[in-house]
Amino acid sequence: MACALETYGGIRVRTPGRVVALATVTGEQYDEESYRPIRFLPLVAQRERRPLLNALRFFQRNTKHGQHIRYAVITAGQRIPAWADLRGSLGRLHRRISRWAHEATRDWDMEIFHRQTEFTRDQAGTYHPHANVLYRPRRRMTAERWSQFLRWSRSRLGAHWQDNGELRDADEAIKYPFKPAELEAADGEELVWLWWQCHRMKFSQPMGPFAAFCRQLAENRQKVVMVNRPSHARLEIVAKAPHDPVEEPAEPDPAKENQILCRTAPQFRFGPYAQPVTLVVNYTANPTTPQGARRLAIIREWNAQAREWWDANGAPDPAVARAIAAGQAAAQPGQAGRIAAIKVHTSRLTVQTAGVGPPIHILPDGTAFDPATGEVLIRTPPRAA
Repeated sequence: MACALETYGGIRVRTPGRVVALATVTGEQYDEESYRPIRFLPLVAQRERRPLLNALRFFQRNTKHGQHIRYAVITAGQRIPAWADLRGSLGRLHRRISRWAHEATRDWDMEIFHRQTEFTRDQAGTYHPHANVLYRPRRRMTAERWSQFLRWSRSRLGAHWQDNGELRDADEAIKYPFKPAELEAADGEELVWLWWQCHRMKFSQPMGPFAAFCRQLAENRQKVVMVNRPSHARLEIVAKAPHDPVEEPAEPDPAKENQILCRTAPQFRFGPYAQPVTLVVNYTANPTTPQGARRLAIIREWNAQAREWWDANGAPDPAVARAIAAGQAAAQPGQAGRIAAIKVHTSRLTVQTAGVGPPIHILPDGTAFDPATGEVLIRTPPRAA
């Protein structure tokens, strides 16, 4: 999709500069394919969808407004062929939903929380817009009044209205605007047309109390993330990581060293132990500018902080974690011959606070052993046939 936008539409999709993902504890570095914040691209949409999903789940579980949220689907009857006015159809649907939400709040004592617009593409190349709406009555309604509200909603929206009961999972309501697999049959010119039809449209729109909750998070520079506790994992409100402390333009400057994009929540990208990852543009361990040196010092400060968290949670020595990850990679089909035995200067699976132990070796099948005693320390489970 990115190549089609660049080739057929002349749309700049990728960010300038080299983006590196730095493992804050184990030290690995990977080059990243970095895109501009274009929500049309599935990878970017997935990245930006996660905070909203987490916020909705927290809102649903931890606020009085979140109880008994219902989920409805509004389907526009008219199908839009490619090259027609899909944007206009979506805009009219959004306006109808906005008017319905205002009157439902005023006349029916409803709370409206969110509107998510989607559209499907069939094999004939026509698009079918619809929207998911989250709402709830503020107080109990009689069966007769509830039926009246449903009939009024169908009439007011001028579209098919389907109430699906209480929302069980936020994934049902907040989705990607379209299924990428459905666009495989679309050629590059149609993708460019679709990009312009979707450009700057709000497909995901918090409303009412949920919009106020999201605004409060933004004003306080907070977000909702899954936090692992000793006994369980739960969603919590945490402070966002600071931006690059040196003033930057809206997009990365390829001429600047060690430009920090963000530090992520802990993830398992580099092996079986989670650790934060720092994304840096034009990373260098030997900066030639004062700004680059200042940013490098911040990156190293973050690394030291992550190591403290790592040790406090009982993770193994980073060298052992790297060896385990390499052994697991070697155990993948077709990879065993590409990774040789690795020497690691510790033999314990607990964090070393002082001293250096004898080496261990990782074999291509993922087995780790102490060559002095022959004791097997780690064995990667065999893959199913």
